Amino acid sequence: MEKIQTKILYYTLPQLPDDRMSLYGYVRNANVTIYKDYHIIYQSPKIEEEDGWYFSDTGDYMISVPLKQTDGGKKIQVLVTAGKDEIKNIQFYYGTGDGFMRMILKDEMTRMTILTITIILGAISIMLSKTLDPGIEAVSGNLYFGKFCILFSLVKVNDFRMTTIMYDNAMGFLYLSVLQGILCVTPFIGFMQCNTNMKKKHATMLTRAMNLLFVGILCLHMIGVLSLDACMYASYMVFAGLCLVFAICLCLHYKHLNLGQKLKSLLTILGVLLFPHLDLFALLVLDIMLFLITVWMGNHKLKQAEEGELYKQLAYIDEMTGLHNRSAYEEYLMENSKTDAASYVLMMDLNNLKQCNDILGHRVGDDYIMKAAASIRKILEPHGCCYRIGGDEFVVLLLNISKDSFASMLEELQGEWDRIRQQEHRFVFQIAVGYAQASDKTTLQEMIEQADKMMYENKKELKQNAKLYDF
Repeated sequence: MEKIQTKILYYTLPQLPDDRMSLYGYVRNANVTIYKDYHIIYQSPKIEEEDGWYFSDTGDYMISVPLKQTDGGKKIQVLVTAGKDEIKNIQFYYGTGDGFMRMILKDEMTRMTILTITIILGAISIMLSKTLDPGIEAVSGNLYFGKFCILFSLVKVNDFRMTTIMYDNAMGFLYLSVLQGILCVTPFIGFMQCNTNMKKKHATMLTRAMNLLFVGILCLHMIGVLSLDACMYASYMVFAGLCLVFAICLCLHYKHLNLGQKLKSLLTILGVLLFPHLDLFALLVLDIMLFLITVWMGNHKLKQAEEGELYKQLAYIDEMTGLHNRSAYEEYLMENSKTDAASYVLMMDLNNLKQCNDILGHRVGDDYIMKAAASIRKILEPHGCCYRIGGDEFVVLLLNISKDSFASMLEELQGEWDRIRQQEHRFVFQIAVGYAQASDKTTLQEMIEQADKMMYENKKELKQNAKLYDF
């Protein structure tokens, strides 16, 4: 808190054209007394003080003193008692209300533009976090950064003179600023967690502790121990302490963090610690840098996640045929013990593949496998999952297929195999087939066993030169 000071402003009014002119001023936490030719024409509510120190607040408010045409040429004295920071920025203006509003709007246009950009950056960060994969840690950082930007900007919006003029409750705005500052804690700690690899339980404990500390500060104000300005100063000190925790976490995990996390952490700590000494433009530059680093990290993590997903998919794909492999098949069996009532399991085995490899070579044997796989993909893959679980074995799981549709698909598959046999003269194209239909009492494993048994019966028939299984 600051020692109070007194300042006297002297004005000589020009000739006034009419009675529509007024004397306007904008002050914060100040006692103001206005004299006209040494007679008091305005006096603000007194601020309580003790030994020269403030113990209560008036908030931001606008002063408007009507002037008459006959006041032209008279002397105006404005006696202001306030803290050092408040008193140096106090100015008065005489003219019309519209002129006063235009003057304030012109003075604050740059600040309003900067805060608008900051709010837009925050909104874009939040939209990015909703659009991208929320499971990626850097994307969560986008969400927390966006919330922090918006809440921080709203705190600064309350400092605008234009805002105070539009809303009569000056003290209400000061309370709103403190509450918005408290709301900044959660996204700030979330942002810290994403950029220092802090454990979630530690972040939760820290958030609760900070919120309790802020509630304690407000309680001290409510019982009269702290002024509202002192509350805001104490809140800043809490954030400074939070930055110290941020810096400690950064040092502990420095070797395990990537470049983006290190840059964001350092910039955030610098921005919060220097907050009272930086103008809005400097803070905007910091926000833009943080935003760009956050987006870059999000894109980088997203690419890594996409690559990881691609590698995972490749691990479950049979390279030769493009069908799912045995690993994918076994994972599906682990995750699903039953199928829907209208589902089918279809098992297939290539006849004479070993003889084809031994006599005609593995290149011809590979052609045999790929032609069979291509026919299976063409006819059956649109209706279920197709797996190659061995050198010459295939499994197809068909979901939500009626009996008539299943019979139609088998006829279509038979026709495709007949066409291949007519074109292929190097080897005998024969595929043994077995299938099973799901029922309420049948598990997926039991269906597989039934289909496997039927397939081996069909395989014996084919080896005895029987025609392909009659469906």
